[in-house]
Amino acid sequence: MGAFSCEDTGKKKSKKVKNGNKTVLPGFENWNDRLPECVVLCEAVAAYGTDSLSVAKDYFDALRGFAQDNSAESYEEELAYMVAKGKEFFDVVNRMLARSASAKTSAAPEWYELKRKVCLLLAPHSFDHYMQYVEWNREPARKFWVPRRSVLMGLCNDLQDLEEHKIKFLGVSMPPRVGKLLSDDTPILTTRGWMKHGDLRVGDEVFSPDGNPVKVTHVFPKGHANIRVWFSLGRGYTHIDCNENHEWVVFKGRERKPRIVTTKKLMEDFANFDPDKARFKTLYYIVQRFDTNNAWKMCELKKPRRLKFAGFERIEPVQGNCISVEGGVYLAGDRLIPTHNSTICIFFLTWHMGRHPDDASAMGGHSDTLVNGFYGELNAVLDPGGEYLWHDVFPHAQIESRSAKYLQINLNHPKRFPTMTCRSAEGTWTGAIDISRDGILYVDDLVKDLEESLSPSRLDAKYNIYLNQMKDRMKDGALQLMVGTRWNVMDPLGRVREQYRDNPEYRFTVIPALDANGESNFQYEYGVGFSTEYYRDMKASIDDCTWCAKYQGAPYIRQGLVFPPDSLLRYNGVLPGGSPERIIAACDVAWGGEDYLSMPIVYVYGDGSMYCVDVVFSNANKVFTQPEVVGKLLIHRPHQVQFEANNGGTEYAQAIDEMLRAKGCSLNISTRRAPGNASKLSRIIQYAPDIAKIHFLDFDHSTPEYRSFIEWLCSFVSLGKNVHDDAPDSLAQLMDLATGNWGIVAVQKRVF
Repeated sequence: MGAFSCEDTGKKKSKKVKNGNKTVLPGFENWNDRLPECVVLCEAVAAYGTDSLSVAKDYFDALRGFAQDNSAESYEEELAYMVAKGKEFFDVVNRMLARSASAKTSAAPEWYELKRKVCLLLAPHSFDHYMQYVEWNREPARKFWVPRRSVLMGLCNDLQDLEEHKIKFLGVSMPPRVGKLLSDDTPILTTRGWMKHGDLRVGDEVFSPDGNPVKVTHVFPKGHANIRVWFSLGRGYTHIDCNENHEWVVFKGRERKPRIVTTKKLMEDFANFDPDKARFKTLYYIVQRFDTNNAWKMCELKKPRRLKFAGFERIEPVQGNCISVEGGVYLAGDRLIPTHNSTICIFFLTWHMGRHPDDASAMGGHSDTLVNGFYGELNAVLDPGGEYLWHDVFPHAQIESRSAKYLQINLNHPKRFPTMTCRSAEGTWTGAIDISRDGILYVDDLVKDLEESLSPSRLDAKYNIYLNQMKDRMKDGALQLMVGTRWNVMDPLGRVREQYRDNPEYRFTVIPALDANGESNFQYEYGVGFSTEYYRDMKASIDDCTWCAKYQGAPYIRQGLVFPPDSLLRYNGVLPGGSPERIIAACDVAWGGEDYLSMPIVYVYGDGSMYCVDVVFSNANKVFTQPEVVGKLLIHRPHQVQFEANNGGTEYAQAIDEMLRAKGCSLNISTRRAPGNASKLSRIIQYAPDIAKIHFLDFDHSTPEYRSFIEWLCSFVSLGKNVHDDAPDSLAQLMDLATGNWGIVAVQKRVF
């Protein structure tokens, strides 16, 4: 644990790193002078054991005294020491709180308050503790970070590294958040007329609050609506049936900025609302700019009006579902009431803004609707009267101005380029936006949907916008965060990855919906996550292209696929009766990194049928791949094994041969040089019909390594550039070996 442990009570000595005969403390590894007095004091207090409440309070006071003077010679070292020790101390306090609460001691409230104070102390410097503290007053089930922390901690660390300039670019692909549920019979106005919510399909066009059509990008599995929300129309009422987690874009009281609130939160606030005691008579309302006329057609109101929430009632559950639309907000019900589908996490940007209030940053996305929603959610976190505690963390950062017209937020003092500007890809960037040396460019979903991703010219246009408008506004040293659905290997995120694939300052994080074992990666606490069954049902409900891109973070292209997944022959692991007439293996050698060593092993039977019974598919170095290759060859004892001679393949084959002989196994091993890239593609295309005759193990009877091999095989395209061709290339090599000169020798009776 470090200097602090709560396993025992009594005095303890601080555990420090030893460097020769010299004691090294966090932050002072390269410090040769006398340690600052605050460090000496802190270590002295810690020696008494911080699992004592009184000592813990003293220790917190000692930590709080660090890094107060940023002009001090040891400022950076003191700050690093305080953060490192503070994190350890926070964990100790958390454990002591749990122990005290479990024992129901009177000290539990004091431990809780101490935990809050330590969290606040760390929040400006630790993104993890910032997210914990900024939501401190929210109910556990409504918090974003705490339920998801165990799953998303790796991404949190990536963002921390980005903020600390350990990397300069972070690319992220994760499944989207689900939308919220409306009942199936809720009327929705579309470009094709009125439809029931339950009849909407991907590609249908509904209307956004500004009156423009927006496409339905996804339809989720069925659920149940159990809340009826009533709205006052002055002379009458209308209602929408939804579930309690459905989100609404609302205004509260006299506030001029919208916020996003769930039905459950609306109900709770209404239950405690007394209009006679409040400064305003209406608690929540929606701004309505469109309504329906007597002909049930959409018409724009001359003057926007307030649509008041009039009441809520629980109803017998009725079937419903949720949809996602471009930009997140669409009009629902016969009176065109705006409703919302939230997908964007903005905590990192608000943390960055608080840390750098005088620097300029920018956010870009594919449409005005998307960036409008982002701007609104930024304001929700920064709102001094809201439910988030951003102003506690950054009391020095004050909102100087906000512009809903230009989607800008400026902190502290007036400046030419505000702290944050949100602008769509089609908006004006040149001369209007600047990203400071300590600023950040956040790019979210430049490619709008699958249709756009299939157009090479539109992909080129989006990439040029990113290069010549967005990235061009960055000062030297500015950071980049790019988040997106990986529809195509040639999308902006894919091109950046290819260009900087060997640059350690560029990091790319993908968290798929299902892991290699087919289990959900997003099983959160408090029941707010997504189960394995949910994602498996999703996978069965949508096409492979959408599943791979939106939920697995894997680029997947319909056009030009050489081996579509539904075209492969699959089997359940049970081989035909009898022994195979031939067992062959081919190895495309690689030495780790981005390239994969790929070795399929195929059994060939007398009727010509072929079964791929096993594979080695790994991007580890030879220390790990060579024993695995030898192990698989010992299991299957193929009649022929061929290694690709390029890139040290001959050396690799010799090493495998020696390792096999050392185990008493002698196999026919050969090497052959591989063709160049152009002829490699031709060879794969040439042998594609033969590869299509191979039976591959199905999902339930294959290993994670085997499934990865199949995924890369099925992503190979004949049009455009392939990031990985190792799987199909090794199969083409194997088929070249299989169709070479060979025969069967049989002993027969002499005929004369």
